[in-house]
Amino acid sequence: MNKEFYKYVFFALLPIAISGCKSYEKAEDINWAELSEAKKPSVVLTSPDDAAKLALVGNLELNELRLKAASAANIAKETGWWEDPELDFDILRIIESADHPFLGGANLKFTIPLSGVNKASKKAAEAYHEAELQKIKAQELDVATEAKKTIIAIYYNQMKIKALESYEKDAGIIRATKSAERLYKAGEYTLINLNSVKRQEHAREHERMELEDEKTELENKFRSLAGLHPKTLIKLSFSLPHNKNIKLKEIDILSLTSHPAVKTALAKLEHSELELKTEILKQYPELKIGPLAGNEEGKDRIGVVAGITLPLWNRNRKGIAEAEANRNEARLGAINIWKSLALESNAAFLKAEKLLNHPPTPVGESKYADRLLEAGEMTPIDYLSTRDEILKQSLDEISWHASIATSITELSKYTAETL
Repeated sequence: MNKEFYKYVFFALLPIAISGCKSYEKAEDINWAELSEAKKPSVVLTSPDDAAKLALVGNLELNELRLKAASAANIAKETGWWEDPELDFDILRIIESADHPFLGGANLKFTIPLSGVNKASKKAAEAYHEAELQKIKAQELDVATEAKKTIIAIYYNQMKIKALESYEKDAGIIRATKSAERLYKAGEYTLINLNSVKRQEHAREHERMELEDEKTELENKFRSLAGLHPKTLIKLSFSLPHNKNIKLKEIDILSLTSHPAVKTALAKLEHSELELKTEILKQYPELKIGPLAGNEEGKDRIGVVAGITLPLWNRNRKGIAEAEANRNEARLGAINIWKSLALESNAAFLKAEKLLNHPPTPVGESKYADRLLEAGEMTPIDYLSTRDEILKQSLDEISWHASIATSITELSKYTAETL
């Protein structure tokens, strides 16, 4: 076997050796100018469900999780391959005078995974992918619920603002305010009497400003949830019915084992189990075998080379201990998540039940006060004070309905229909 032979073997095997290599590709540059453009200057929502759908599509954290899940799927696909073959060359020259002073040889070794570690590793990668998918479902449920709650809050916030604006434009309020000012000028009301009216106006203006600030915060929160442009206008085109005669059903805590958050934890537990199995399988020897060719004293030789690892020191004891610890933590984590959901669902149920048992506020007082003012049986100051109390009660009523709607939406996260 001469040098030419080795040269041919080398150049023949080189393309095969590099055929599985992946070439580098640079990531696409970020076009900041394009991202900053307002492609959707406004969105019109016809229901809280619309808000949930929009958030499920555009939520930044969800899209990041989806990217991770896609990467996990690709990793699972590329996991479990055998180790690359090893190609060894050696050449020696006899120092003393000899007819054939060169000795050489080559061998190709394949690692045969007798322990099954490759298969276990692939299953572990697939379990990790499943955990990422379940994590997406859990996050989707949270995002959809939060989007609905935010839009419901915006809806009732707008109702309060409209109630304040309607109050200021009310003909009875305008007449009574003017009457109070005339009576003050006529000397029949003191400055204290008139300022009581002004203080009420001032308090209402402050409340309106606070509601406007709350609206801005809620809209920004929804833009963040839905991944919208900072300047996107949010328009609501729906009305919510008053929450009456709702029958609540207590949550069966055993059904919460089907909650996406618990399924995520169980998928992580499965992944940790397979990681532990993989580490344990790594203890066992792997067989390395392949053909051998060489030249000695001018004569060509062929044969087989074989080897096996001897796990005398069991170097992956640390890996096994860490994998076992991760498995135990994952198991406890799944139980703790289920317990947390049981506590949260019970608290949500009790809150919704308490809110529904609250009696509604009385109605019809405004018109009765109008008649008393027209009949001269109520002074303008008394009328304005009464109407202001009625307004505050109406705003509290709106807050009550908002709390019920929000609480029912929160409770839906734990029901069988949602799961």
